Amino acid sequence: MAAISSTADEQRAVSALQFKKLFSFKKKEIDQAFSHAKFHAKMPGFKLLKSFSTEDFGTAEGLGKILIIIPAAAGKAHDRNLIRRQIKSIFYEEKLYQNQHVFILLVYRQAIDLSFEEIKNFLVENLS
Repeated sequence: MAAISSTADEQRAVSALQFKKLFSFKKKEIDQAFSHAKFHAKMPGFKLLKSFSTEDFGTAEGLGKILIIIPAAAGKAHDRNLIRRQIKSIFYEEKLYQNQHVFILLVYRQAIDLSFEEIKNFLVENLS
């Protein structure tokens, strides 16, 4: 029984590590992502830019990544954090990281009023 639980713990630890890699960027990676970024999609509250392939960049073991940018003008901290958590959840649960590109998502004030389903539909439509 102990062997089974330790294996499950290891798998959860690997998943948590992989999850963190999908959303963490170094300064150099951010600079490169913005220098190669091209407009991809837009809706009220969001602007999505698509950058280079992660295979070209060699990050996150060939998995796609998303950089979420929410300025303070978009709302109070708890609202910005809620949107950020929702986006991360959708990106991971829908396995949108399988699209091996770096995406930059700019979030504006109008996004605060969007429902979880509206955010999910936008991301699944444009990141798949």
